[in-house]
Amino acid sequence: MAVSKCCHYLKCINLAAKVCTSARLSSYCQPMRCMSTITKPGLDLTFEKYEGKEIALVRMTNDDNRLSPQVIDDFGTLLSEIESNKSCQILITTGQGKYFSNGLDKDHVASLDSEGLRKYLEHLSQLLLRLLVLPMVTVAAVNGHAFAGGAFLALSHDLRAMRSDRGWLSWNEIFVSIRFPTVLLQLVRQKIPPNHHSQAIVFGKRFTAPEALQAGIVDHITEEGRLLEDAKLLANQLFGPQGFNRDLLKTFKNDLYRPVLELFPQAKKSV
Repeated sequence: MAVSKCCHYLKCINLAAKVCTSARLSSYCQPMRCMSTITKPGLDLTFEKYEGKEIALVRMTNDDNRLSPQVIDDFGTLLSEIESNKSCQILITTGQGKYFSNGLDKDHVASLDSEGLRKYLEHLSQLLLRLLVLPMVTVAAVNGHAFAGGAFLALSHDLRAMRSDRGWLSWNEIFVSIRFPTVLLQLVRQKIPPNHHSQAIVFGKRFTAPEALQAGIVDHITEEGRLLEDAKLLANQLFGPQGFNRDLLKTFKNDLYRPVLELFPQAKKSV
């Protein structure tokens, strides 16, 4: 490369970096895209490239990743950021360490009366249904335990990849005396094979990764070191060579999950 061209190229890189630092994080640097990260308490969103496709990676980073009201709000904010990036075609959600998500915030639940609990579950359900019909391919990379609301979070994605050697997937509400909202029961009916409804929902079975795969609850299991890479591969395979029109994909998801959405009009309006 000629010296003058090389200097010009380096100047362009420096300019692009400055623009990407100061501009809105989901915007493009010209002529290249910076890998950008948005951080909320207990949540990180990173945009990156994989096989020429734009991927949003949401990582939950708060110990056992309980879904407090603030986390639910912040997760919704990140989904808005993802949807506003029209180049984004895939979402992958994961945790870190021992937990994918340990479900509801038990300390918050303990402070609520029955009406407060109902509103809290509605709040969570609205986030889950938004994920359910997100206009892109979505994969939950279940890195560890996923209990109750955390298991529903995984279930709200199109596909689930689970760490093979550690972690349970469990809807254990019966052990904490919390009845399932009707809308989430319908989500189970849509997503889990009928012959496993009783074990999963009535008796709170703890599914290991091999058991969850055999039951048709997860789509893939793999070792910890390959979990994210395999999740990306699954998403890329589902996305296919032609991809999808985002508006049409959302319409098709709404059509498929209408029995769920119709039970929660507020969520339906928001999605």
